[in-house]
Amino acid sequence: MDVVTEVLYLESEDVEPPPPIAVGMDYQCIRGVGKLGERLIVLLELDQIMSKE
Repeated sequence: MDVVTEVLYLESEDVEPPPPIAVGMDYQCIRGVGKLGERLIVLLELDQIMSKE
């Protein structure tokens, strides 16, 4: 990543565990799903992603 286009702040009650649909995917890279208004934001485990390179 070379550019940050947006920074969001979420309250902990707005973050849920990865949904069951993530099962079968490499869900260890997904920390959770955040809700901000009408938006769903996938929260990634950067340590997991970076260690796979």
